[in-house]
Parts: sequence; C-alpha cells; structure tokens
Amino acid sequence: MKKIGVFLMFFSVSFCIFGQEDYAGLYGKEVQINGPGGYEYLAVGMTEHSYNMLKAAFSSRNRDLVEEDLIYNLNIIPIKNHTKAIVDDLDIYQGKAKVILLTGLDKGSSGWIPIEWLKGNPSFIPFSGRNSKWSK
Repeated sequence: MKKIGVFLMFFSVSFCIFGQEDYAGLYGKEVQINGPGGYEYLAVGMTEHSYNMLKAAFSSRNRDLVEEDLIYNLNIIPIKNHTKAIVDDLDIYQGKAKVILLTGLDKGSSGWIPIEWLKGNPSFIPFSGRNSKWSK
C-alpha cells in the first residue's frame, strides 16, 4: 500500500513539474487568449460556477443549459479569440485560469477560461541575457 501512495505522490508532483510548468510561469503576466482554431468568439465564465457550467454544457452538447442559465443570467462574457488579458489566478489541477481582460467591450472584467487557451504564450523571461531581446 505504501508503494502505491509513494507512486501517486511522485506522479502528481512530476505531472506538475514536467507537464504544467509553462502555465505556472504565466501568473501575473500579459497573455493572449488562444482558443480553439476556427472560432471567432469565445466565452469567459465570470464565476467559477459559471465556468464549470459552461464546460459541462459544451462537453454534453446541451445548448439549452448554455442559453438559459449562462447567457440570460449574464454569467458569461463573450470575447474575441486572441483577446489580450492578464493571468490573475491559475488552478492547474482543474485546468482553468482566471484572467483580467485588457481589450474589448468588457475591458477590466475578469473570468475563468480553460488553461489550454494560454498555450502559445512565452512563460518566462531568461535571466542569463542570452537569446533575449533585452541583451542588445
């Protein structure tokens, strides 16, 4: 039983270290929200509850739940794909990030998005000065 516990603990730590370090480096940084290709508009959940409902609705393809509970109760913010934002909070284990929008009609609003939408953003600034735009 101890071997399984040690393995699970190592697996969870290694998952965090080897699989998610890029996301952890984005905390507090300006990013571009890169949603799925082919979508012009995305939805940001204003609360964790609305984000979870939005995620459940789209995974089950239940359009009624999206329209009735989220849109009519104003619990989501529609944004354009590739909107600029600042990462305010990260929940790596649940796969979500809280962002503050920097552009668009809802500039200054915050909400939750899938963490995968942060892919493609540089996650750290090199300290050595090598291969960096600040070393010139």
